[in-house]
Amino acid sequence: MTDRTPAVVLRHTTAFLDEALSNPKLRHRIISSVRRTVSSASPASLRALSLLSHALDSPSAAASDAADKILLSVSGRNPLSALLLALAHALRGRASAAALALLDLFSLEPALSRHEVAPEVFEALFLPHLLPVLHWFANQRSRILTSTSLRFGCPPAANGEGDDDRSVEAAAAMSLLSRMSDGQAGRLKDLERGYEEVLDANCKVYAEYLKEVVEMGDGGRLVLAPPQLVLTRASPEERRSDEAIEVEEALAARAAIGSRDGRYNRHAQDSAESLCPQIDDSDNIVAHNKQTPPKEFVCPITSNLFDDPVTLETGQTYERRAIKEWLDRGNSTCPITRQKLQSSQLPKTNYVLKRLIGSWVEENPYSTPNRLENSPPKNARDLSMSQSSPSSTSIIYQASVGGSASDLRLAISCLCTSEFIDESEKAVLQIEKLWRDTSSESDIIAMLAKPATVNGFIEILFKSVDLQVLRAAIFLLAELASKDKFVVQTLTRVDSDVKCMAALFKKGLVEAAVLIFLLSPQWESLVEMDMTDALLRVIEKNDDELKMCVNPKTASLLLLWQILREENSDSSMILHSIISDGIIERVILSMEADMVEERIAAVGILIKCIAEDGRCRKIIADKAQLEPVLQSFTIVNDFDRFEIVHFLFELVKLNRYLSSVFPPFFFRLELNCFSVHQVEPRKMSIYREDAVDTLISCLRNADFPGTQLKAAETILALQGRFSSSGRPLARALLLKHAGIRKGYRALKEAEQTRSAPERSEFNLEEEKAAEEWERKIAFALVSHEFGLVFEALSDGLKSRNLELSSACLISATWLSHMLSILPDTGVRGAARVCLLKQYILILKSARHSDDKALSMLALRSFMHDEEGLLDLTLHIKDILKTLRELKKSSGLAYEMLKLLSDGQDSSDESILHLVHETNEHSKAVTSLATSQSGEKLYSGSLDKTVRVWAVHDGWIHCTETFDTKDPVRNLSVADTFVCFAPQGAGVKVLSWKGASKILSPNKNVRSLALVQGKLYCGCNDSSIQLLLQVWSTSNYSLVGSIQSSIEVRCMAMSRELIYLGSKTGILEIWSKDKLTAIGSLQIGTDCKVQCMDVDADGEILVLGTSDGRLQAWGLT
Repeated sequence: MTDRTPAVVLRHTTAFLDEALSNPKLRHRIISSVRRTVSSASPASLRALSLLSHALDSPSAAASDAADKILLSVSGRNPLSALLLALAHALRGRASAAALALLDLFSLEPALSRHEVAPEVFEALFLPHLLPVLHWFANQRSRILTSTSLRFGCPPAANGEGDDDRSVEAAAAMSLLSRMSDGQAGRLKDLERGYEEVLDANCKVYAEYLKEVVEMGDGGRLVLAPPQLVLTRASPEERRSDEAIEVEEALAARAAIGSRDGRYNRHAQDSAESLCPQIDDSDNIVAHNKQTPPKEFVCPITSNLFDDPVTLETGQTYERRAIKEWLDRGNSTCPITRQKLQSSQLPKTNYVLKRLIGSWVEENPYSTPNRLENSPPKNARDLSMSQSSPSSTSIIYQASVGGSASDLRLAISCLCTSEFIDESEKAVLQIEKLWRDTSSESDIIAMLAKPATVNGFIEILFKSVDLQVLRAAIFLLAELASKDKFVVQTLTRVDSDVKCMAALFKKGLVEAAVLIFLLSPQWESLVEMDMTDALLRVIEKNDDELKMCVNPKTASLLLLWQILREENSDSSMILHSIISDGIIERVILSMEADMVEERIAAVGILIKCIAEDGRCRKIIADKAQLEPVLQSFTIVNDFDRFEIVHFLFELVKLNRYLSSVFPPFFFRLELNCFSVHQVEPRKMSIYREDAVDTLISCLRNADFPGTQLKAAETILALQGRFSSSGRPLARALLLKHAGIRKGYRALKEAEQTRSAPERSEFNLEEEKAAEEWERKIAFALVSHEFGLVFEALSDGLKSRNLELSSACLISATWLSHMLSILPDTGVRGAARVCLLKQYILILKSARHSDDKALSMLALRSFMHDEEGLLDLTLHIKDILKTLRELKKSSGLAYEMLKLLSDGQDSSDESILHLVHETNEHSKAVTSLATSQSGEKLYSGSLDKTVRVWAVHDGWIHCTETFDTKDPVRNLSVADTFVCFAPQGAGVKVLSWKGASKILSPNKNVRSLALVQGKLYCGCNDSSIQLLLQVWSTSNYSLVGSIQSSIEVRCMAMSRELIYLGSKTGILEIWSKDKLTAIGSLQIGTDCKVQCMDVDADGEILVLGTSDGRLQAWGLT
């Protein structure tokens, strides 16, 4: 008999309580059963019951609080309080306390506990200890009933075929009871009553023993011995009754023998011929029909009538040959009771039983089964479970044919109760053989799925070292877990059980991968158990010979995907092993698996491999069979569909357009896509339009920024420019087109260091194929719905999401650049309207020079038509400023700057065109000036007038005219007055209210400049010597002068410098604050400096010469 350990007790009690907590019907039934035993429940118990019901229906936090309240409210020692305490402790997760409370219930109400509340716990923990009591009761009852039937027999069965079977059985039973003597009926009632009392007494004692075991815990060194069984001892009257029974049996035997000689009446013979006692099967007495021998006449091992019966000291009777073979194999216990035999010598033959059997055979038309010695051992079971296979002449081996159910029960009993590991191991092997040979799994599953049996298999996993036994146990657990969810709950209740399976798996038991997969552990647990190397070995081995509910390779692949799906520190190392060790080819084969989950897992792992090392993309494209994956597309959920699309998206990032991989792959992909739509074939153009329309819709869906980003990246990926590792080259390639080759060159050099150099001729052909693909895909995008994609990209450029705006910038730049390459599609105007302002803004305010270069490349494509040039001239100042910044690093910037400066584009057409023309002045216009706000234009003329013009959208019209009474040569304008040089000497100042004043009347003024409240005048006297006078406009007083040696024709002012231009081509530079010369510049020898101006930043000086040139000088 096996000593119970705390772990075993807790496992069974926890399993029962967990099921009670999770199953409302079971919980209601057991609580109702216990309440019936309590005459009047205390208010505290009723309140505790109410709190428990509320706790089980509320969230976990409230449940825990309610459980604490129950523990405080329940008092007293009664069955109801014990049950409530057990449930409350289980709800709180206190396994030991819950077990003690449940065992307390067995101590208080043993009959109720074993029959109605927890029969599973009774069978697992109590029944193995009480088996001798059960056998004692069965023997005593059998002796009473057998003596009655032998003395009187049964009434003859009805002869009519239409009689009611139940009436016949009832008549037989009543006849049997009516023939009992009063003493026999009383003994039977006393035996029934005593049996229940004995069971109650032993349950109480054993419950207290189990409580001591639990309280001692696993750390206790002392091993508690189980209590002795309490058996009712026979009184002197009972002993005399037993002797009387033996005498009655002898007389009955003599009567049976005498009946053969005709020495007894005919009625006795007829009664004996119709012997058929109807005994309830629930009392462990097998009912037999008219031709079925009583159970006492059949050997429990061979299932045949006794030929040489022997009765052991335990009270069990066996066939001599069968029990002798049992003992010869090294067994020392009774096959049924498992009690240890004191002697291995067999007793003498039980002649009394043998004579009874002989008489029964002669009196009943019973056909003895053929001897099994010569029958083939095809379906034989090894009941002895020996390590060596039995011979074909073994009586136990022969008797196993047709006894699957009884054999299975015996093997399960041995597994759960045997104290010897070798016997338990043999039981496992026998159960496995029965499982594989049986054709009806439902009956076997019902017996094997019980928690006690499952825990027996788990103990084998912990204790056994036999690989065959371990494989058999894992196989059976996996099969049960795949068919019964309660088995999974039992297996996952204790974490150490799963860890034990993982340890066996890492030692080489590949079947354990199936069991671990069926248990569905969390990915954190899988990472913690460190099974990656073992999983990779199983996938690489690809052993399909193991016949299980799930193939071990499939289970390993699914577990590996579960580990890799969540990011962890070991993912990179795992993926590197998959790629470098060639396991990736085995993963590719899983895409053709029958199981859809395995295909999706393989797709997910391959996506991770591509992200780790893009060079494996070529291997996958070369070997992958896409038909099964695409067929799965219509039956999987949305998440798995996204995985498939993501996989195809990554796979098309091939950097070779002419290799042996790219065209065949796309050919297969196209055929498979069409096969998905075989019901309703469609034209390829319709598929393309649907795809582009979907991309644009996703790009414009601002409610889902992630979807917008993916759509922008997808449009960019359609360009098809990737490195050998799958890195996108679109940005670097566009910067190359913009004249910035540094980024593109660095990427190509990095790729060339990883791959072997290839022939230049092949590279040229490859580039041509790539450009052809780029033109086709760009045409499909820009021509959809008359350039609708540009509107969506414009919205993306305005996004505050930096990743989205950057992706949209690259995509828009690529498509805008392709407009200058593609034939005129009529969408260039739409692109310009949507993107021009955004590009100008980026050109002005972008922090990164690469973004400015991309905008410059897009703007260059708008310079190919007149409308685009017109739009650019409105922003010419901002464009020129950025081009000057980029011209040192970009050849395109230098080219565009030259075109805009020369007034011509690449087709030698003027970039400037007449917007408006008016003729208000009657004589030549000598000077122009603008107001500080830029809203008004002033013109001076030789017709002695100054006119004020309003400028709006390129149109001008005269709003005011002032009569100066002198021809106007040079003009400067302030907010309240105007200054000009008249035909004669001096400078004339006119206020807008009509007042006038002449300054420096003795000097001839050739040039004027009004800067920050100061008027600068370039003067000429009779000695051709020029004086520069600085006047204060507040009181028109002379504040300083400059003595120059050149004849000043024009001047310009910046914040710090004064520029003087002469008729000899010399340019002088003076300090504005100190009025001292800084330097000079020779513009030319045969030209005059006619006019000058400085930009708002003071960094660029623009001057016009007499020979028609316009020069721009930068400040260094």
